[in-house]
Amino acid sequence: MPTSRSQRWRRHWRLAVGVPLAVALVVAAFGANRVRALSSSERLGRVPRQQTEVPAGQTDLFDIALAHTIEVTYEDVDYQRMLGAYFREGDKDYVPADITIDGVTLRDVGLRLKGTATLAGLRSATGATAPVKADDAAPGTGADGGDGAEAADDTGADATVTASSLSIDRPEGLPWLVRFDAFVAGQTYQGHSAVALRVAQGRTATTVLNEALSLTLLDDAGDPGSSASYATFRVNGGDPQLRLVIENPDEGLAAEDFAGTGALYKARAAGSFDYVGEDPLDYTASFHQLSGRKRLDLQPIIDLIRWANQADDAAFSAQAGRHVDVEAFARYLAWQNLLVNDDDMAGAGRNYLLWYDVRTDRATVVTWDMNDALGSDTARSPYAASATAGGHVLKDRFLAGATFRSVYERAYRDLYRTYFAGGRAAALLDRIAAVLTATPGGRADTASVASDVRTARAFLAERTAALADDPVVTSG
Repeated sequence: MPTSRSQRWRRHWRLAVGVPLAVALVVAAFGANRVRALSSSERLGRVPRQQTEVPAGQTDLFDIALAHTIEVTYEDVDYQRMLGAYFREGDKDYVPADITIDGVTLRDVGLRLKGTATLAGLRSATGATAPVKADDAAPGTGADGGDGAEAADDTGADATVTASSLSIDRPEGLPWLVRFDAFVAGQTYQGHSAVALRVAQGRTATTVLNEALSLTLLDDAGDPGSSASYATFRVNGGDPQLRLVIENPDEGLAAEDFAGTGALYKARAAGSFDYVGEDPLDYTASFHQLSGRKRLDLQPIIDLIRWANQADDAAFSAQAGRHVDVEAFARYLAWQNLLVNDDDMAGAGRNYLLWYDVRTDRATVVTWDMNDALGSDTARSPYAASATAGGHVLKDRFLAGATFRSVYERAYRDLYRTYFAGGRAAALLDRIAAVLTATPGGRADTASVASDVRTARAFLAERTAALADDPVVTSG
């Protein structure tokens, strides 16, 4: 009769033999190589990233010259469940939906409400508003360790949306975020994991044309920022509504606008650019990392903030090129002034992104959220700040230093001469206007669309005339 010991051996011999064998294989494979922990601030090499190309014959979603179509279908029970969670706890849960974009269907995408101030006027069936969560601006869950779309929610944008303009009975008019990988891991559309559907407001209240034109100008000039396009948006076969589609800042935007390896960060509206020590946790209220979380953390931002706040004037002038892409920063600042954007990096909403490039060890300031562009102060001079600007140490020190004035003025002059005096901006506006008037959702309110186009056209004309004799654009 077999002993209990021999029975145990027969049951477990594979484990007893396998573990030592596995250890021996590891030792043989790695030999004297040491396994070490990488510090969070180490600059790592390029990590291959799978990209999704636009299939042949498929329309590029962010071709601004075309009128796109977006249709979503979902179960009403899921929509009602989402509304219940939002009005009870303030949670922005995803509705599972199918979406068809320009004839291409994706199954099981996520659709959720987007914004904070934007949604302040939304009411439940009983007239209740949603509670404001303390962590509304905090990252949620999603790809790359955090939902960049959540962190990119506007806290100040669309603030002029009225209570009557949003209704749970008209989901085609609500501010939505479409996340393609919410329920299907790795699912993207043309390389994008998420896109946003803007709510119209502000100076061009029907079309959000001020933001569409601004982002189109930057894209045309080759400067980094979100792409935009127009689409008619239908929900469950309902009436179409004209919507502005915005590229959401994430890995896709980083790969599209920057060739190197690095990380994209979003400044939070309630945050600051103050140096508060070396603990990354002390900066999470000011910045959220949108991409590159497997390679980097907030340390590059801390390094930049420390230098910008502590360097004396001589060191700031001498070292700026080692910390910041100076030429790109000059163009960023020139665009914000030329387009009279009252909420740039120094505005109340702290609307900007930062890209950190591992290879160059430098940061690039990136445009984000131009819903306040094409402001009323069309006579603003190249060095004048917005009346609502709160200041930003990086911007203020850059513009105050004589070393960088020539860089800024050259960028300003080049952009003005090409896009304003040269008529390029007006030509791009004509292309966008043609799309708006040809879009079914736009034709539904022809008078308002025409009014928005006139507003944008008047801005360009007034801005061009106001700067024509300015020394910054006439010199050089």
